[in-house]
Amino acid sequence: MEKIGISKIVEFIRLKDGPRQTFINNLKKPKPPKKIKTEESSDGGDYWSTSIWAISNAYKNNKPILIKDKIADLFERHGKATAKTSKDMYLQNIQILHNVEDYDLKVFKPQFDLQYLSKPKEKSIFKIKDIPVQVLPQYVFTFKENDISKIGAIWFIAKIKGYSIEEIGLFADALYRYLNLNYSKDFEINSNYCVAFDVSSLQEVRYSTVENNSIVTLLDSVMDILKPFLK
Repeated sequence: MEKIGISKIVEFIRLKDGPRQTFINNLKKPKPPKKIKTEESSDGGDYWSTSIWAISNAYKNNKPILIKDKIADLFERHGKATAKTSKDMYLQNIQILHNVEDYDLKVFKPQFDLQYLSKPKEKSIFKIKDIPVQVLPQYVFTFKENDISKIGAIWFIAKIKGYSIEEIGLFADALYRYLNLNYSKDFEINSNYCVAFDVSSLQEVRYSTVENNSIVTLLDSVMDILKPFLK
């Protein structure tokens, strides 16, 4: 298997042993090439790409109106769609956007001038317990505080009915490891701004809450459970 995303790890851990093996076998099958998209995809896949993209854009540009604009756009698309699956997808994305339209996304960024970094694909995949994991935050940013160059990241995630706080912790833990592996030589990681935010439930996990043991990270134990199914 070339890689596995954290959302797929969550799907796996929710299953029982028999379905788990089937799930992993299906992940191992070659995937057809993805169509090129103009809107970024979340770790949860293309289903949420429209709402995640709008939220990410509003976050970066400090423009909540972009979320309201996307809601209007999706209502128009919903009205023109004929397939039930498309209509359902638009409605789910509209609900996500309604969840977030009045949320203060500025709480997820420090009050300093931010420089947003590129996210090369080769940096997105790394091994945890010898398993290749892919981490796809929307933004990685740097800033200076007390003349110290620091780095943080935000990962917007979504799932029907949302993730549990422990599951969101898996994303935050993986995100911290991604930053530590790729950027810690040049920047100090600010764990309070290493954030996974579930836009479907409006729950967040900052890695700082893992460091102070407010949330126990389960990523290593989950990978230990996953590993035998990959053999």
